[in-house]
Formats: sequence, structure tokens, C-alpha cells
Amino acid sequence: MTKGTRTAFSIIVFGLLIVLLISCSGPVVVPGWSGVTFSGSVVYFAAPKGKIYAVDSTSGAQRWVYPASGDKSLGSLYGPPAVNNSTVYVGSSDHKLYAIDAATGMERWSYSTGGPIYGGVAVTDNAAYVGSNDKKVYAVNAGDGTMLWTFETQGGVWATPVVTNERVYVGSLDHHLYCLDAQNGREIWRFQAGGAIPGPATLVEGILYFGALDSKVYALDAVTGVERWHFSAGHWVWGPPLVLGDTVYVSAMDNRVYAVNALTGEKRWDIGIEGYLRASPVTGSDVLFVVTEQGTVYALDPSSGQQRWSVATGAQVMSAPVCAEGALYISSMKDMLFCLSVADGTQRWVFKP
Repeated sequence: MTKGTRTAFSIIVFGLLIVLLISCSGPVVVPGWSGVTFSGSVVYFAAPKGKIYAVDSTSGAQRWVYPASGDKSLGSLYGPPAVNNSTVYVGSSDHKLYAIDAATGMERWSYSTGGPIYGGVAVTDNAAYVGSNDKKVYAVNAGDGTMLWTFETQGGVWATPVVTNERVYVGSLDHHLYCLDAQNGREIWRFQAGGAIPGPATLVEGILYFGALDSKVYALDAVTGVERWHFSAGHWVWGPPLVLGDTVYVSAMDNRVYAVNALTGEKRWDIGIEGYLRASPVTGSDVLFVVTEQGTVYALDPSSGQQRWSVATGAQVMSAPVCAEGALYISSMKDMLFCLSVADGTQRWVFKP
């Protein structure tokens, strides 16, 4: 077993332990690997140990924290917050979906699912969609948190749903990607991959791109669910692919970044990274950014994969960074939020509660 394989295996075991702890003894707050969301001049940081922070994007100063009580926390947080209509939505391993006022940090409502929530939330003006480890996809009213519908799969749903054109696309650990009617949850089609689908899909120009734990990246027709192509990476693909123009970029757990032709699935280039990769690539200022578990940020040329610069944060990172307005925001497993310049990786500030 290679070093990369051992690390990937430890992550899955860690996740299974969390499931067992929660099912046996109720919600247990152990570190998650949640991320960040940028909206306006605020970075919303769902800290892994169960608190949500609103942080000024320029200064790194805290605006509010939820829960405000010093000793109170939500369950472990894994998915990044979603922001819509002045509300922040986040799911927790304590089996709840929370809606929080984006300006004040006050809770608006919460909705209880039948199991822990390990993914993010997809939100429209009318509904919030989230998956749970109880094998269900939930749609709740975005305004008051009342249930609209549920859809049951045959495995835990860790992936963040993708919602567009009145359809919901979501993967399950049962190896299927589902297409559902956004209004009533009716199944429109399903596609079977060769492994579990723990991460969200990416929808671009009618094509769904997603990775699976069979070490493949798939491209499907979003209307019919028919496979266009698949690409075999060297190990599991957890995070969502990044699509730029006619190229798909993915990070795989063999510690490599792959660039693939979006139309044919043919490999254009791949490059090895010094460090374990779980988080997806992101882009900004014509640069491709990847972050390793060890917290090293690599800036790559999108056309060739050639490294431009790298910076070590010194903190463990499991989630994808967010690039906005010339800055790169990175959350760590130690409840720290880093703000780096996209130009050269210079640290602008660090937020630590």
C-alpha cells in the first residue's frame, strides 16, 4: 500500500468512525473538514469543530459567530456554507440543517434529518436541498424550514446537490448519480458508476462531470444521463471537477492533478504534487490552485501544469479553497482561516477564533 493509499484509507476509516460514534452515542463533535464561502465583503467560515464565523474579507476581523455561547457548538461541520437571500445555510453531523441570518448570526430555523450531514447545501430562492447519511435527499422551504419532499437512495448521501433548470443532481455512496425533479423529488434518471460518489458534480453547458471512488471521472448528458466518456485516474476522485473552457481539472488521491479534454476525456497533462490531495482545484487570475492535506498551496499554469509558486501554511487542510477578489481563502482542520494573495501566496491575514 502506497503512502497516498494509506492516507486516503485513513480518511475513509475516520469518516466511518464518525458514523459509528454518532449512531452509538448521539452527536459527537470531532473535527470535520468544512470550508468557506465568499459573499460580498464577508467570508463565511464553517469551522470544523462546530461553529460558524462571519469574517471581514479585508481585515480578517470577526463580525459574528454562531452559536455565540462560548461552550456551545454544533456537530462536526464538513460542507461549506451556502449563502442566499441574506441567509447562511449549513448542515451538521448533529443531524440538522441550519439557516442563519447573514448579517447578525442569529438562527432563523433548523430542520432535523434522520442522520448526520456530511455535505454542503444547494439553495434556490424557494428551497434548500441537502443529503444525509440516512440515505435520503431532503428539500425544505428556504424561508421557514418546512419539509417539501424527501428522496431515498440505497446509501449515504455525502455529496452536495447541484440544482438547475428544475432538476436536482446528487450522488450517493450506493454508486449512483440521481437526477430528480426539483419540485417533487421524483426520479427522472439514475446513472451507475463503478464506485461510491462522495463529492458533488459540476454542471457546465449541459454536461455533468463528477468523480467516484472507482478512480474515474465521468461526463454525462445532463438531460438523459447517458455517459459521454469516462477517464481513469490513478486513484479515487473525491472532490468536484473544475471545468475551464474545454478542459476538466481534477485532483486524485494518487497525489496528482489531471487535465482532461472536456469533450473527449483524453488526458492533456498530469503532474505529481508533493502531498496528499483530497480538495478540488480552484482557479483565479488565470492560475490553477491546489492545496495538499499538509497545507501547502501550489499555483499551477492551467495550460501545462507547470508550478509557478508554492506556499506552506503549516496547517492541515482537507477542503478546497475559495478564490475571490485577488485573494485565496483557505480553511484548516485547526479552525484557522488563511487569506493569501493569489499573485504570489503572500499571507494577508490569519483568523483564529
